[in-house]
This record gives sequence, structure tokens and C-alpha cells, in this order.
Amino acid sequence: MLSVTRSRPLVCGLATLMIAGSLAACGSSSSGVTVVDPPVTGTIALTLLPGSLSVAAGGTGSVGLSLSRGGDFAGAVLLTASGVPAGVTLTFGSSTVAAGVFSTSVNVSVAAGTVVPSTPITIVGNGSGLTSPAATLTFRTL
Repeated sequence: MLSVTRSRPLVCGLATLMIAGSLAACGSSSSGVTVVDPPVTGTIALTLLPGSLSVAAGGTGSVGLSLSRGGDFAGAVLLTASGVPAGVTLTFGSSTVAAGVFSTSVNVSVAAGTVVPSTPITIVGNGSGLTSPAATLTFRTL
């Protein structure tokens, strides 16, 4: 949408509109012109393979994460996890899954002496204003 403000009333009939100035980058404003990118539509879906993981105290383990993109979204996806228990460290093989890449790993390490009953860890992906439905990893120590 382009909005024009005139300093004097427009007389009925045709008028010529000239736009002068430079435009720095999408989403920025220069010389009174604002360019707004249309919203990205699409989907992000995450699948954990398998959906549960048991690790001995002092040990490590991993599961695979498959990522799919739908609609007109094909960009990078930032992965985040919540609900990670104390004494447990969760990392991703790549916390930002680049465009054109469809999988990574979810790696868990457990401090010695840590005991965790069955606990859900939630993983989501975000990209270009889109958020995936949560994928849940059911985690426990052995």
C-alpha cells in the first residue's frame, strides 16, 4: 500500500505522481516510502525419531529430528527446547536448520547422580514469523 499526502487539494482529473528518493532495504523506510514484505504463509512441522529417550546418569544420548516445511515457506528454522530438567543439557546438531536441510539431531547429556523421572521436553521451530506445533521428547534417566 502506498500512501500519498498532498499539501494542497487535488483537483478532479488525472494527476501525475512522481516518486523520488532511494530505498535502503525491504522493511525499512527512506524518503517517505515504506516497503512492507507480505507475510509468509506456510507451515513448519517437527518429528522426533524416536519420541522418547532414556539415558543413564553421567551418560549421553540422541534422537533424530525431522523437519518439514510447507506452503511458500522454505527458509531457515530456529529450534528451541523448554522443560529441560536440572542436571540435563540438551543441544541440537544445528540449532538453526538452514533452508534446504531437513534433519538434525537432538543431543542430551546427563550429569552424574542426576535422577529424572519420565519428563516431557518440548521442542519448537520458528522461522519467518511461523511457529511449528510442539514436538515432545519423553525423557528419563535410567
